[in-house]
Amino acid sequence: FATAKYGRFAYTTNTASNSVSSYYISSWGALYLVQSTAATTDNGPVDIVVEANNYFVYELNGKAGSIGGYHIRILGGLILMGNASGLPTSATGLATY
Repeated sequence: FATAKYGRFAYTTNTASNSVSSYYISSWGALYLVQSTAATTDNGPVDIVVEANNYFVYELNGKAGSIGGYHIRILGGLILMGNASGLPTSATGLATY
């Protein structure tokens, strides 16, 4: 589960369905599903981060040994920018700066 810089959008990976879901967080903290499948991923997404600049989301696919990169659209949608592959399937986490 990862939240955007200003706390209005959140993203989670769904390992069983190979997807990312997006949520809106209200000013009083309520969580609302925006898209159950905001993005389709490679096999086995296990971690997700939002870059500090609030423009990009990255997710780690453990079974595929890849990282997917997405641009955040208006209202929290995601557009696939590309994938980086060749990671060991033992990779377990992501971090951004």
